[in-house]
Amino acid sequence: VFEKVSLNTRPFQIMVVGETDSGKSTLSTYLANYAISRGFRACVLDGDLGQGDLAPPGCIGLKFVEKSFFDLRELAADYYDFLGIISPRGFQDHVIESILRLKSIAIKDSTDILIVNTDGYVREKGLDYKVNIVLKLKPDIVLCLEDEVSSNLSLFKTLSKVYPEKTVFLRRAKAKQKTREERFHRRLNQYRRFLSRGHIRQFSLHNLKVKFLNRTFYLNDTSFFGNYNLCKLNDDGWKLIIRPLDTPCIVYDEGHRELYLSSYTLNRMFIALEHKNNVKGFGIIAHVNPELTLTVSTKVDEVDTIHLSSIKLTNNFNNEVLVPILKQEPPETLIQDNNTQQFN
Repeated sequence: VFEKVSLNTRPFQIMVVGETDSGKSTLSTYLANYAISRGFRACVLDGDLGQGDLAPPGCIGLKFVEKSFFDLRELAADYYDFLGIISPRGFQDHVIESILRLKSIAIKDSTDILIVNTDGYVREKGLDYKVNIVLKLKPDIVLCLEDEVSSNLSLFKTLSKVYPEKTVFLRRAKAKQKTREERFHRRLNQYRRFLSRGHIRQFSLHNLKVKFLNRTFYLNDTSFFGNYNLCKLNDDGWKLIIRPLDTPCIVYDEGHRELYLSSYTLNRMFIALEHKNNVKGFGIIAHVNPELTLTVSTKVDEVDTIHLSSIKLTNNFNNEVLVPILKQEPPETLIQDNNTQQFN
């Protein structure tokens, strides 16, 4: 890998792909340490929303590495991009946009080597998702961790066809596979790591910019009456509507360009807090009053934007509840499906 590094291309991008528990984080750690030992300025971009190391679940992170380390979880990201979901399924384009945003920060900071550690979603539509990341990120080399390449659905075979000469096969690690419960507790530990020792603050949703899936809503629609409702707009023509209901879901309506949430979804929601276009930290909504003033436990003091999520943390951070997002397709998709409304 390092024989291919050219300082004429900055940053030299190394992308690591493979299934869950294939050794991606370990390899990324090794590459970062080796880069430092060779005198390069290294940067790690952690693109795993559910089992990331540098950021809490629902978020991807970017870290400029200045000294050797043993485990990525020793580090916390310098920059965050918050999406509020723990799986890219159905929202692959949003994740790719986030990765590209963080990459642009690495470029501006003149890092020598950028290591992009991806998630383990490689089955079915996950294969197309990884192809799209490669084609949009345009890494200088792709390291593909896999057991074998005999299958036509092989990750290496697929990527090497669309990205020839830059995709390298590596035998994956023979590590023990984590159980679903182990993954669940690993996420809870990450939430606690970023939420501990918070203090109580109050914010009004009416006075803040609101983000969801990295769409920014900032204009209040004065025609939307009532203290119990909130309607915010953005320049893209999207509308965010929050109502005093107990609806246990979020509706993402691409056809009408609307997002619907309820006061139920806000209670105990895991959020990110931003100031001057940078995520400064995270919080948990402890209480929502009828006027949509939020009582939040957080370590962040200065806030002008709040990022909402589909994640609720209950029982003193001992349980994670994922609010389902009902994704309503745009009209052209519905026409292709015999004019019937489809929810994924």
